[in-house]
Amino acid sequence: MSKVSGPQLTFDKTYLFMNAELDQIKQDIIVIHNVGSSTVTYEWKQVQRGDHVRSKKSDFAQRFFCHYPRSMVKPGESKAFTFSFKSDKVGMFNEEWELLTEPKLI
Repeated sequence: MSKVSGPQLTFDKTYLFMNAELDQIKQDIIVIHNVGSSTVTYEWKQVQRGDHVRSKKSDFAQRFFCHYPRSMVKPGESKAFTFSFKSDKVGMFNEEWELLTEPKLI
């Protein structure tokens, strides 16, 4: 991969999918690559949204976790981020996370 002038990250995937049994921990990994010429500091943040299914009422339980959500990635480096899922209830659950960066990336 050739280096891009300024900050630039690439991702190995755009979403994670975890299928787990009750009370079982499942994990998936997303890898970012800094293909730019600048160090990028980052923080993974859960996007807070209201329930988008009217018949569903959230119990506000945390089921998704990001390990080591803040740091920096230097030019040429890659970082792997582990996300975990565990639930004590049966069902389908989703969350949206965003990667906040400095400098901001487009």
